Amino acid sequence: MITPRVTAEVAQRLNELANGDLISYHQYLDFVLCRSFRRTLLCNRALHLQRDALVERIRKLWIASPVVRSAELSDGGYDFRSPSGASTYTTKDPIILPVLDHLQTIWPHAERFDLLLERISKGLSVELRQRAAENLGHDLLVLAARAVVDLRSYPIPVAEIVTTHPTATPLGRIQAQEGALVTTLLHTQVEIGDEQVRFLLHLLDGSRDRNALLREFVSHYPDASRQASAPQLDAVLNSFHRLGILSAS
Repeated sequence: MITPRVTAEVAQRLNELANGDLISYHQYLDFVLCRSFRRTLLCNRALHLQRDALVERIRKLWIASPVVRSAELSDGGYDFRSPSGASTYTTKDPIILPVLDHLQTIWPHAERFDLLLERISKGLSVELRQRAAENLGHDLLVLAARAVVDLRSYPIPVAEIVTTHPTATPLGRIQAQEGALVTTLLHTQVEIGDEQVRFLLHLLDGSRDRNALLREFVSHYPDASRQASAPQLDAVLNSFHRLGILSAS
């Protein structure tokens, strides 16, 4: 929908074949790309879809990205990897690099488009600043299509930091008692196979600080020492925060 991977000549021919019919156009596009699986958003017939002016609309959204920068490549670019390591995005673009670096720093939070543009523009030359103002909206749409960034219509109420009394969502605490799948505030599900980690998640109702969490954990698992469990607790809480399990209240 944003940038079909075909030449201008092929796109023109597809438009001619479709004769203005959107469904036919995408069917022909599927044939050309050998795309055997299509993801479609079905809406109520009464809903009027607006498919134009996508770049203008992104300026009203919040931008987030879970990717993490890896080592520098030989050509001066960098790999950005998803938390699962399943996908990689490589770039050396002087505008996209500071964008992804900043979004990596604030994850799981997002930044409004206008504030993101203002923030990264401060470190750019006049020429790059002008290019960012003109092209960043389109570039972010492409990155969203590649699942490198998330587009949000409102700020998700995840915790700003791991607080002194960390609080997980009520749903997450219930799910941790019943099984391994836990729903996050980021509209994702994560699998927590470790029983001890799920027990810690269940304890995060906001009434306990770190010391109280350690006491209950060691009491429940006598073989676990307090000294060894303390750094593990911090690591688990930081992981919960990045996964979007800790709530702002």
